[in-house]
Amino acid sequence: FNAMRIIAPSIGGFLIAFLGMAPVYFIGTILAIIGVVFIALIPEKDNHQVKVKTSFNADVMDGIKYMYQNKIILTLFILILFTTLFAQPFQFLLPIFARDILKVGEVGLGWMMAASGIGAVIATLIIASLGDYPRKSCLLLGFMGVLGIMLGVFSFSTIFVFSLILLLILGICATGFNTMSNTML
Repeated sequence: FNAMRIIAPSIGGFLIAFLGMAPVYFIGTILAIIGVVFIALIPEKDNHQVKVKTSFNADVMDGIKYMYQNKIILTLFILILFTTLFAQPFQFLLPIFARDILKVGEVGLGWMMAASGIGAVIATLIIASLGDYPRKSCLLLGFMGVLGIMLGVFSFSTIFVFSLILLLILGICATGFNTMSNTML
């Protein structure tokens, strides 16, 4: 998964530079449709479990009650919500940074997305090497804090190479935060 965050944006950036946006989006759409077809072809596993019929609303209310009864889950939910709303969307703004601020075009955008993807791979390797790290909450808060600081610094950056370094760190922090929060849940 994380390897594709490096490879796909890099290839996409070069394809956009040579083919233009519309053909690349068309290719992406075709590949997504092929993916859906292959997923639809996966046979459904026959599970002999007894299914209890409950309503969607009852399930949601049970989840909310459980969350409020478990302060760790509630805290994690708030941190994840905050980070998802305010930090993770930076990826969607990268095309604007590439075109208007850094003026590096589509190829530069590919490099920017690849830098973030390399950071994601690094974070995955770091967390995997930690094993059962006893201070997960400190690491989670560290990733979140550095993510916020690096986003602030990146927002003022007008130097492409410096922005790539910041995106690498952002990739480490964003993936590190996501991985640690999922692990702690």
